[in-house]
Amino acid sequence: MTNSVRLVEAGVSSYVLLSANRADAGADGRERRSIKDGPGQSKIASAAISDPFILLRREDGGITLLKGDTMEGKLIPVESERLPASNCACIFTDVSGVMRGVIPVGMMDDATESLEDILDADRGKSWVYLLLKSGEFQIRSLPALDVVFSSRTLEGLPPIVVHEVHAATEVGHAQGDIEQICIAPIGEGSSPKYYLTLLTKQRVFVAYEILPSPASSAPASLRLVRVLTHILHQGHPQAAQELKPFELSAGDSHFYGVFCTGEEPFWVLARNWMHSEEGPALIQWIEDLQIGLDLPYRDILLGRQCTSVVFDRATLHVLAVTNRTAKFTIYDEEGNRLWSPDGPAVSDPTIECSSLELLSPDTWAPIDGYEFARNEFVNVAESVSLETLSAEQGVKDFIVVGTTIFRGEDLAVKGATYIFEVVEVVKEPGSLKRRNKLKLLCRDEAKGPVTAVCGMNGYLVSSMGQKIYIRAFELDERLIGLAFLDVGLSVTSLATVKNLLLISDAVKSVWFVCFQEDPFKLVILGKDPATICATNANFFFGEGSDLSFVTTDDRGVIRVTQYNPMDPDSNAGQRLLCRTEFDAQEEHKTVLTVARRPAVTGVEAEEDVEVQLSQPQSVLVFGSLDGAISILSPVDTPTFKRLSLLQGHLVRNVQHVAGLNPKSFRTVRNDTVSRPLTKGILDGNLLSAFGDLPVVRQIEAAKTIGTDRDVVLDDLRILWRSW
Repeated sequence: MTNSVRLVEAGVSSYVLLSANRADAGADGRERRSIKDGPGQSKIASAAISDPFILLRREDGGITLLKGDTMEGKLIPVESERLPASNCACIFTDVSGVMRGVIPVGMMDDATESLEDILDADRGKSWVYLLLKSGEFQIRSLPALDVVFSSRTLEGLPPIVVHEVHAATEVGHAQGDIEQICIAPIGEGSSPKYYLTLLTKQRVFVAYEILPSPASSAPASLRLVRVLTHILHQGHPQAAQELKPFELSAGDSHFYGVFCTGEEPFWVLARNWMHSEEGPALIQWIEDLQIGLDLPYRDILLGRQCTSVVFDRATLHVLAVTNRTAKFTIYDEEGNRLWSPDGPAVSDPTIECSSLELLSPDTWAPIDGYEFARNEFVNVAESVSLETLSAEQGVKDFIVVGTTIFRGEDLAVKGATYIFEVVEVVKEPGSLKRRNKLKLLCRDEAKGPVTAVCGMNGYLVSSMGQKIYIRAFELDERLIGLAFLDVGLSVTSLATVKNLLLISDAVKSVWFVCFQEDPFKLVILGKDPATICATNANFFFGEGSDLSFVTTDDRGVIRVTQYNPMDPDSNAGQRLLCRTEFDAQEEHKTVLTVARRPAVTGVEAEEDVEVQLSQPQSVLVFGSLDGAISILSPVDTPTFKRLSLLQGHLVRNVQHVAGLNPKSFRTVRNDTVSRPLTKGILDGNLLSAFGDLPVVRQIEAAKTIGTDRDVVLDDLRILWRSW
């Protein structure tokens, strides 16, 4: 069977339809002309159209270029014999004129000009780009097919690619590593920038920005600057990935980008700089979505300062703790006012107090709320599962709030524990939407500030000054005390797993406690003897369900401690052992624990896979005061050893900002040990520099640590995969 190209009548525009052995061009499917190739030619592998040009690439790398004639309604072959065999070939149209500004004028003037070019001068100029089988990348003008840009170093993925008149192929990397190439506008508005995006066989996505070259004496004033490197998931070998340009409109905004198909498709968009976001199929563009940072986000302006956010899983509502300013008045123990303004020019002082607001998930506007006293502010708000008779399962989620009541400098502060429930009320007449409100179930006043709360086996665990209380929520009305424990100076956080409790203190670091129910009792298993202001403490499950404790302090230092009664240094487990210290440089406001399944490579036996999936692992998400979000993820022992060697190699052989040492930047001074405890946490920002290296240097770095480039890319791919 021979190949054929068919021209199909186009009402407004035409398209190319590629089948097993032919390519069709048209809009409504009516065939206008068919041009059959001679026998012996290979099948068509890909087709592209940029009015009026059609490009066909065959399986053997041959290129066929056609040009449509509107007046005669036929396809005219272009002298494509000058185009060498290529692994990738496509056409793009420069509408913005960026190519006209960076390519010498002499090469822009083609000898021939069609009627379509005269009638539609704003259509832009078309260009063809090729990746030859020899590894050379070319950009040629149409229809003259003059080479305006050529480079043989693109397959090495260098940081900058420039035009080379007599380019010599680099030694040290295999030819034919690039699978897909796409040049398309990426950006927002009427003047997006042009980028060259490519995919390699190792599932690495790279984006180059097309910029004018600063060297005016160059044969072609054009250069490619790498702006993004993303290691993709290693999917099924037969799952093909392709790069497709797209346009979309969201409100008043108009976006240009590139879409990558495959098992894990993603979009590449740009606002100020490049960004890639993985995810399933996109049905509708999210309004007001901001893509200017590493993670997409949406701004919600409440008009008030927000200190805490709680998500209610039962009703899918969000509750926010906001601050407001109120006048402060001092009262005695009997509630009498101790001081009042003695003149018209004297007024009451002001103080910050808190409110709990229930936000609508549709409009993010407050639909209900609770205002605390003028001298009361919220320390902590959490969603806690407590035992109750009002639920069939016997357990229900409640919103628990801990507060501090400030009574002036002459009286000690107090606190209170509030338990709220988001309940559904009667709908408004004529409304189909459900209405929800906050319902206060219990208020328990305490003799000290309530700074931390959590749940344990259906009981409420809360702190009151220097004590920890475990209480039951009886009849959804009151709290009944079961057990208590005297701890350090001020509790900053609580975390539980089954009947195990982890306590962080502002002075006494971290405590590891066990709770028994018969009789009710809290037993101290171990504690850290160091004097550290710990702000958060969380359980962390690593390889093989290895349990560790991760703490953060007010200086931004992350510490990993372990409970090991078999270690002689632990004093039969009474002393927690600090294994690693990592300086994150910023205090962490909150830490979220996310469950994760271990990675399965697909080569293990079925029994080994079941064992791996049955072993829990966790990921810690840190939110710092400077607005940054960081992740602590476990890795297996062989991967950790390879990445640790790679990190040392990158420290010594990569140019760093201002010549600073990233190892010293993460080192924590500790006078209680002979050498810093640095061998436990890897620096993900430093390891990401491996993906930005040229292919030759990646191979050299992998060879230095005794492995190859593909293994390192697989390690980084597992490390950076989604939760």
